[in-house]
Amino acid sequence: MNEDFLREVAAQLRKPSGEFGNEVAENMNLSNRAMNMGAIEALSIQHDETILEIGMANGAFVPEILSRGDRVNYVGVDYSADMVELAAIQNKAHIENGYVEFLLGEISQLPVSPNSIDKIFTVNTIYFWESSKIAIEEVRRTLKPGGLFIIAFRPEGCIRKYPSTQFNFEYFDIHSVEKLMKEHGFELFPSIHKTEPEMEILGEMIIPEHAIVIGKKTT
Repeated sequence: MNEDFLREVAAQLRKPSGEFGNEVAENMNLSNRAMNMGAIEALSIQHDETILEIGMANGAFVPEILSRGDRVNYVGVDYSADMVELAAIQNKAHIENGYVEFLLGEISQLPVSPNSIDKIFTVNTIYFWESSKIAIEEVRRTLKPGGLFIIAFRPEGCIRKYPSTQFNFEYFDIHSVEKLMKEHGFELFPSIHKTEPEMEILGEMIIPEHAIVIGKKTT
C-alpha cells in the first residue's frame, strides 16, 4: 500500500480534519465500537455525574453516555477544531438541553477547573500523547478525589498489525499503562483485555484486541 497514503491515514487518526478526517472518524466509530462501549461500561455512570471524554472525535457515543443515568453532564475535549464543530452539530439537541459541551483543547492542558470532573475516559489517544507524565498529572488535576480515569487502547501486539500505525504511533501494553497510572497516584482496578471478531483494515484482515485500564484518583 502507498506509504504516503498510510502516513496521511496515521495523521488523520491522530487529528482528524477536513472531509477525509470526517470519513476517518466515521470509520473509527465502526471499527472501535466494541472498545468505546467497553470503556463506557467501565465508567459505571451514576446519576448527576460529570463525565469528561478526551478525544471524542465527532461525538458519536455521547447519546449512549447520557442514557446511562439521570442528569448526566458530558464534556468532550478534542484538539481538532473540525471534530469539535462536527460533534456540536451532531449533538445539537443535547447541547441545547444544557447537559453537553464540546471544547477545543488537549490532554496536556484541559480547559476545565480543578477537582470538577467525576470520571474521565479516553479511547485510542494514548499513542499520541506528547508527554505521558504531563497528561496523567493534568487528568489528576481535573478529577475529583476518588474519581475514575479510564484509558482504552489497542495493545502493542495488536496495534502493530494495523498498516498505518508504523507512522507516529507510540506503542503500549497493559503493564506499561498500569505502571503509568500507579506512578501518578491512581489505585488500579482489574484491567480488561478482550479479543474482537476479525475485520478488514485497509486491506488487511486483523483480529482486533482492546485493553481498558481503570484507575481511581487517591486523595
